[in-house]
Amino acid sequence: MAEGWTYDLKPGFYARIGTVQAYLGDDMDFDIREKSACFVRLNAADNVLTLPEGGMSGSFVSDFRLRDDIPPLHKTASEDIAPGGAVVRYGRGIALAAREIKKGEWVHSHNAVSFGLEAKTPEWRLPYPGARGSSKGTFMGYRRRGAIRPGVRSDLWVISSAACIREELRYILKNYHKPYWIDSVRLVEYPFGCEGDEAVSDVLTGLARNPNAAGVLFVGLGCENISASDLYSRAIEGDCRAMFTVLRKNSEDLTPRMLDDLASAVPRVREEFPLSRLCVGMVFSDGCAGISANPLLGLFADRLSSEGGSVLMPCSPEMFRFPGVIVGKMTKKSVYDEFSSLAGENGAAVSISSEDLGCGITTAEEKCAAALSCMGESPVTNIVRSGETPVSEPGIQLTPVCSGDPTSCTSLAAAGAQMILFAASLGTPFGSVVPTIKIAASSEEARKHPNWTDFDAGTVLEGEPVEDVCERLWAFVMAAARGGKVSHEMKGY
Repeated sequence: MAEGWTYDLKPGFYARIGTVQAYLGDDMDFDIREKSACFVRLNAADNVLTLPEGGMSGSFVSDFRLRDDIPPLHKTASEDIAPGGAVVRYGRGIALAAREIKKGEWVHSHNAVSFGLEAKTPEWRLPYPGARGSSKGTFMGYRRRGAIRPGVRSDLWVISSAACIREELRYILKNYHKPYWIDSVRLVEYPFGCEGDEAVSDVLTGLARNPNAAGVLFVGLGCENISASDLYSRAIEGDCRAMFTVLRKNSEDLTPRMLDDLASAVPRVREEFPLSRLCVGMVFSDGCAGISANPLLGLFADRLSSEGGSVLMPCSPEMFRFPGVIVGKMTKKSVYDEFSSLAGENGAAVSISSEDLGCGITTAEEKCAAALSCMGESPVTNIVRSGETPVSEPGIQLTPVCSGDPTSCTSLAAAGAQMILFAASLGTPFGSVVPTIKIAASSEEARKHPNWTDFDAGTVLEGEPVEDVCERLWAFVMAAARGGKVSHEMKGY
């Protein structure tokens, strides 16, 4: 007797398994009261099953018994795997069998090893034939004159290019009384002294152009490498919002007045916009997120793309372990050329930590495959760098980032994301400068950190159909886009 459920990463293949009778032969006893283990099959082509709660040796999984004790979140072979054969998860080879692995055995680093192959970007081929979205649904946002996308928030952002001034700005903003039609006043700090380069300037300029920033005040002392005046000049170039101003020498009396001037000129009423004007950033995670939150993000990405919206994702090192998967989704040769250039810079930076091993991740290939599951079946249509003008195009757009969740979220906001979905395997209180929806990968984490968590994806591990969970996530995101505050906004992070 086995109770479990399965889903495949291809749209429409999601199915709930009820009770399955296992026939083990006339010479074996079968007691329907014997213990069974819950399992997840991530793709129909997989030859391993994931056990969210683990399982004891002798327990039934699907139509076979476990030969080993399996820790929670780890894998068992669903068929015999010959020595040197591929261990398949997410529909992709994620390891090689170091020896023969019998059906029901624990599959991990003791009997499976990395391919050890250097990833090479495949040649360009015909554009991805995936269906292109057309705008159907709508959301409510604030119009930004001359900008492609509206804001889902009406904020005032104070951007400082020098670390020496940030404490003074904190003091000023703490005592500033914002107008009622402004959602928040945010201090965007550059914490690394007076140093800075072109990359930093790109990020700060990109943040200034984010549509959630209804008005932006650049502040500097005049001695820093990246001057406030230069940032102002870059931000207004090609932007007709006229919602920028600059303060070279800080004055406690002057700053509030300049913020009031900015606030007086911004729209005060939300308008209806097609979903083609919505761009949602995504940050994936490791651990149990690979079997709950990441695939859930993949479904959400497909839904938003089909509605004409854009999904912005970090072009992180995990993307380059399976470059053929990314290239196979691309719609333009120019995107391929840009990706190939990035691959040369980031191709060998994925490693497995002790935390990964404890969560059942065996190889770097498996870690990358779990990350790629958040892309769903959507086409890759563009690569956007910080400070560049975003393109309103359905599908997935990539932006280069350094490692680290705060860095990824900052890069997504600087590339134009109005909101971010953050898959948090172990939970985090972090909040970006744009609404950052924290998705708990397990219900245990959601219960442990209720003040950090916005959405619980752990119900996927407990058997709720992924399609139903995605429908709930969609409703939550649309409510947040209309102005509903998420956890970090409620606390002013």
